[in-house]
Amino acid sequence: IAQVNRIAATMPNEVIVLWGNRVTQNGSDVVTVNRLTGEVTLWDNKFRSANRSIGSSATFQPGSRSFLNARAQAERAILNSHLSAHLRAQALRNLLEGNVRTITSGSGHALNSVFVQPPAK
Repeated sequence: IAQVNRIAATMPNEVIVLWGNRVTQNGSDVVTVNRLTGEVTLWDNKFRSANRSIGSSATFQPGSRSFLNARAQAERAILNSHLSAHLRAQALRNLLEGNVRTITSGSGHALNSVFVQPPAK
């Protein structure tokens, strides 16, 4: 919940379309869509109880089964969202074209977060 509240408070153009999965469930913890661009962001939170840096989530390893599952999860969330038809279509197109950014956010005593922007086309 803290991650969702942070996103809502600091990123007003991000619409949260999925959140609240169990801690051990594979996939993204949160999926957002930018209301201006239709860009999709997959979020995975990593809690650390000791001061440590984190790397990009294994969930977001390009081409991995975990990443393909996270994208499918995002697609279902977007299809079932209350986004306008235009924004939903734009977000699905971005997802299909691989225009997806990922954020592995650190919490607790994690010392950083990892942001990966898709390559420019």
